[in-house]
Amino acid sequence: MSNEPDDRMSTPYRSPTLGTAGLLGVVILAIVTSVLAVRWAVEVGPFIGPYIKVLGSAMQNFPLPPLIQAAVTEAAVPTYWAGAAGLIAWIVCIVAYITNRGRGRASVGIIIGFVAPFVAYVLYGVALAPYVG
Repeated sequence: MSNEPDDRMSTPYRSPTLGTAGLLGVVILAIVTSVLAVRWAVEVGPFIGPYIKVLGSAMQNFPLPPLIQAAVTEAAVPTYWAGAAGLIAWIVCIVAYITNRGRGRASVGIIIGFVAPFVAYVLYGVALAPYVG
């Protein structure tokens, strides 16, 4: 056995651009999703707050009036699109990690992408709380 490196085992250099792009996408879209979730709560809070206050957990058995349903849905759409784009950026981070293209940055993006929806949901709840009372 010789001490020379085996060329069959070495991997070629891979640019970390994919990991960097995935990380930037996840961070930017996590911030955008959180801001949109807060905006959504502030916009629909005055409409649904009284229903939540009166009905509580039984709200699922009593649908909102159609006009309020339309307002809630319209306010939610940008949040859904930002969340979907964040999911795509998270998948890019996973691909970058697996293919060793900026593995360190990709792993940070995977962690942030996992935590971001929970943070957005908590911020949504905090922003909605004053309307529920």
